[in-house]
Amino acid sequence: MIHSKSHNGFTLLEIMLSLVIVGIVLGPIFLLHGAIMQRMNRASHQFYGILVGKHLLYQARQKQDPQALEFTMNNQGEHETFTCTYNLSSSVTEQSSLHSIAGLRKEIVTITWQEHGQKRTEHIVSFVYKEVEQKKS
Repeated sequence: MIHSKSHNGFTLLEIMLSLVIVGIVLGPIFLLHGAIMQRMNRASHQFYGILVGKHLLYQARQKQDPQALEFTMNNQGEHETFTCTYNLSSSVTEQSSLHSIAGLRKEIVTITWQEHGQKRTEHIVSFVYKEVEQKKS
């Protein structure tokens, strides 16, 4: 064997060591990327559900009588993954400071879906003022 002092290229040991270092650095990065993608998928699915619920809120406002004090509407079947329910009621509790406003009604849209075998629920709550008709004596 002839040993030369000029070193042209890398030895097998140097290449293996550099690949181990690259693997140690890139492994956690790829794991982090996977976790971020799962969270983004979950967040986008949840956001889409909120958009479906908001759409139901607008549909219910258009379909109900302007003077209605109670109203319920469902949209089961329109979106295969989400079940939404709209409910207009006067359920402002007596302990609330908003109870003194006579025509105040609460709108609640409940959005339900399955995620990884678990039932998930979100609520959209808004208040609407409906003028109470004055009784003439």
